[in-house]
Order: sequence, then structure tokens, then C-alpha cells
Amino acid sequence: MAQRDYILRMFEEMSRALAQVVYHRQIKDYRASHELIDEQFKQTLGMGSGFILALPDETLLAMLTTLDTLNVEKCWLIATLLKAEGDLFEEEQNADKSYYSYLKACNLFLETLYTLPHNGEIEKSAEIEELLRKLEEYELPLRTRQLLFWYFEYTGRYSKAEEMLFDILDTPETGGEMECSEEQDEMLKKGEAFYARLLSKSDVALEAGSFSRAAIKESLARLHSVSL
Repeated sequence: MAQRDYILRMFEEMSRALAQVVYHRQIKDYRASHELIDEQFKQTLGMGSGFILALPDETLLAMLTTLDTLNVEKCWLIATLLKAEGDLFEEEQNADKSYYSYLKACNLFLETLYTLPHNGEIEKSAEIEELLRKLEEYELPLRTRQLLFWYFEYTGRYSKAEEMLFDILDTPETGGEMECSEEQDEMLKKGEAFYARLLSKSDVALEAGSFSRAAIKESLARLHSVSL
């Protein structure tokens, strides 16, 4: 699959640097690990770790995009480096920096998968699954949850996708007690399309995703009540 080919190629190119980072981390030479990661950032994107962490995701993605095409190899590489640095910050008990590193890494991994071609389903990403466990205690930004709504559906976890859908619709920016916004209208349309896709699934597929046709009917009624 294209997804696997991209990932394998990237890991082949950066395996040596990552091995050195892991070695220095194991001997608790965190400074050397940070310097190695910083150098990889500079080689890949021309700027150091601190600058990349400070950039809004939209700006970082724009820097990784040429002619409206995301450079998925560089995006996945930057995400991998951010995750590695998040692990360092976590061991150093720097919760703030580990959170921002993990969140930015998760977003970039998700954006990469979202960009890659797929035929209605994708494989679970070990990197994203691990990051979600590390971020589970935090309230995630809207864009992250939108990407996770897509990710859970296309990895066959329909119940989790629905949870994310209504979590988004209950967010102040997109719903809640505020007036109906463009973002809410867009999510309502995506919700309708989501349930339409589920209705085309077999009962076996729905059951595997912790869903059912009866649940779809109830969920559509709930979705329509949000739009009133």
C-alpha cells in the first residue's frame, strides 16, 4: 500500500539518526538527544526545534506544501522527530513541552494520512495510537478532533467516530449555546455523509465498528435535533 511504502522509505532515511537519539536517551544524555533532533529538524526544514514548536500548525503545513500538494515524506519525518522530542520532554518531566510536541506530532501524522490516497479505509497508525494514549487526559483542539473523526471512521471504529462528531458539535466554536456557525453547518453536513456511508455498510462491518442500523437511526435523529 502507498501508506506503508511512504513510511518505510522515510524510516530507512532517518533510522541512523533516530537510533542515536534513542541511545543517548537510554544513557540519559538528554542534551545530546535534543541536539541530534535539532540538527535533523534543521536538515529537513531549515529551522530548529524551538522554532518549529512555536509555529502554528497551519503555518508549518504551508511550509511543507508546494503547489497545493503536501510533502507527505517531510511531514511524516517532522512528526516523527516531534514525537521523539516529546518522549525526551516526558522523561525530563517537562509536561508542557511534551504535550505540545505530542499534539503537533499527532496533528502532522493525521494530516499526512488524510492526504495519502485511500479507498474507503486505512490501517491504524501505531504512532497515532500511542500519541492518543499520551494525550487522552487533555482537551484536544478542534482541528485535531476533526481529523480524528475522519481517522476513526476510516479505521473502522464507527462508535468512536460518532463520539468525536458530537464532541465537536458540542464545542463552543461549532455549536453548543452559540448561534449556528459555518463550522457547525459543515460538521452537520459531514455527520449526514458519515451516517449515509454507514448505511451502505454490511451488518457485519457495522458490528465490527461497534455500531448497528438501529444506532444509525437514533444517531440521525440526534444529529437533526442539533441542527434545529
